[in-house]
Amino acid sequence: MPDAIARLPLSVLTPVALFLVLGYSAIGMNSATYDETAFVPAGYSYLARHDYRLSPGHPPLAKMLSAIPLLRNPPVISAAAERAFSRAAVVADAEFIFGDQVLYQHNEPSRLLRAARAVSFGFGACLVALVSWWSWSHFGPVAGLLAGGVAAADPNLLAHATLATTDLIFTVFLVAAVFFVAESLRRLSVGNVCAAGIFLGAAFATKHSAVVVIPIVGVAALLRIACRSPWPRGWPVQRPIRSARGRVAVLAVVLCGWSCASVAGIWAAYGFRYEGTPDSAVRLPIDYWTRQMRKVAAREDLGAEHAHVSEEMLLRALDERKPSPMEHAIALLREHRLLPEAFLYGLAYQSAMIPQRINFANGLPLKSGEWAWYYPFVLAVKTPCVTLGLLLMGLGGLAVAAVRRRWAGEYHGRALLVLVPPSIMLAGAIGSGYVTAYRHLLPIVPFVGVFVGWMVGGSSWRVAKGMAAMLVVALLTLETLAVRPYFLSFFNAFVGGTKGGFDLLSADNLDWGQGLVALREWMDAEDVEQVNLAYYGTADPAAYGVRAIPLRGSFHMTIPGAGSMGAVARPPQLPGYVAISVTYLQGTYLPPGDAAFYAFLRDRKPVAFVGGSIIVYWLDRWGA
Repeated sequence: MPDAIARLPLSVLTPVALFLVLGYSAIGMNSATYDETAFVPAGYSYLARHDYRLSPGHPPLAKMLSAIPLLRNPPVISAAAERAFSRAAVVADAEFIFGDQVLYQHNEPSRLLRAARAVSFGFGACLVALVSWWSWSHFGPVAGLLAGGVAAADPNLLAHATLATTDLIFTVFLVAAVFFVAESLRRLSVGNVCAAGIFLGAAFATKHSAVVVIPIVGVAALLRIACRSPWPRGWPVQRPIRSARGRVAVLAVVLCGWSCASVAGIWAAYGFRYEGTPDSAVRLPIDYWTRQMRKVAAREDLGAEHAHVSEEMLLRALDERKPSPMEHAIALLREHRLLPEAFLYGLAYQSAMIPQRINFANGLPLKSGEWAWYYPFVLAVKTPCVTLGLLLMGLGGLAVAAVRRRWAGEYHGRALLVLVPPSIMLAGAIGSGYVTAYRHLLPIVPFVGVFVGWMVGGSSWRVAKGMAAMLVVALLTLETLAVRPYFLSFFNAFVGGTKGGFDLLSADNLDWGQGLVALREWMDAEDVEQVNLAYYGTADPAAYGVRAIPLRGSFHMTIPGAGSMGAVARPPQLPGYVAISVTYLQGTYLPPGDAAFYAFLRDRKPVAFVGGSIIVYWLDRWGA
């Protein structure tokens, strides 16, 4: 034990240092992604105004945490931004106009984003430390080094740890909650139970998808009941629980406490206030979005393409359709004020929007529900080759041990328990039928790290295993360095890297608007004054020093009473350079006419690939 403790700093701190070195440059080298335009200003409004009308898609905790550094040097809020803010209580998309005014029109985006992203980056370092500690405490020092290294050098984790979005912070809370739940079921103590409750509350206050933790905790609790070994207890009662009845009774109390902590976490994030805004005259449009939920379901019931469904048919189907269980739940929670108004608003908003998501996979546009194997495909092409190899080796080792009945008791059991959360997450994602992005599977990465740490656990051949672990981490680091600092566009070597991914996935799996800094640097290096730009994203290219002619598909929004953002598309100025986001080159999110407008570019040889997300061409005339 003293020897193991002496090695703890190396097992934990080395992966954290690797993570910091790999990820730091990405904080400033990527322009604002699509969601950051809304999230960062929204988080600031929560803190400064205690008003939760903006960015209803997710609960506020992660956005508030990211915005804390902005309080020290507050951004300028113009009169135009105030108009958009007021209108956002009625029209949700006005959040983007507010964000555009705050981030790009009256403030320096790099200053605000770097401060907000630094918070997420710090949480990323904590996550790597937690993965190392978990694997070290269960499987030994070498396991901690390998597990932490796999997490630290994972390009997907690095990508989202350097963005001011909800995904990384949610991953930290979810993994920490599961860790302390597992520790509570291994050794019951007040500290473990309270820590689990705190992180469960934080997870529910960060994302609605925290509901995935319910079956995870349920399965873990059932396994604890079924296990006949005594349940060790810590302070304040030291006597172990030996009977099944005793385990059931204690678990009932613990699960009740964790449920209360989860609800308390949600209320705490909203300041223990039901109303979504301080203005008693403003009510958030829950009724509108619950009706939209029913409208989406009615359209699906008609079994036709959206364009072929008349408004009259849709309204008739809408009137005939009974409210869904989700609508009933929202109505009940709202009537009795069991959860905050803004949380219920976000729940209705997300329930209406997610089923309408479209994406792109394997060269074809994809709608929700069309391909059950979408998420396994995403994992297969976005997970590093080294990690995939380790995962397959570990699963193979468990399978061989099971067939030969050579189980090492609790040691193998802990490895199986680590696989329960990611298995439930993946099954839930597949079952939902929604086509979102890898980032929604991000919590799987830490569990994979802990699992591969199990492979080198134990005391035999410690030196050899340590050298093997360092070699594996070095190989993974080399694979990740190939895309640094543009981690978001990572695809593994099996599919040809980033360029191979251009035909496989789209949008926030590859190109989320992060390439403007890289485009500006390319323009500076090549002495290019202006480009024709088809940019997928909500950031303002001019705010990043990119002088451009906006082409068809460029983001533009006008909302009466809120103002406008973006630029009206203009004809290209040729001969000249044409820069186009990969998402638009694929045709994702473009009307058929606009997609056809750019189709000829796919057969042309590009001049440059910048930022892993923007392709540059030289054209003498359009279509030639």
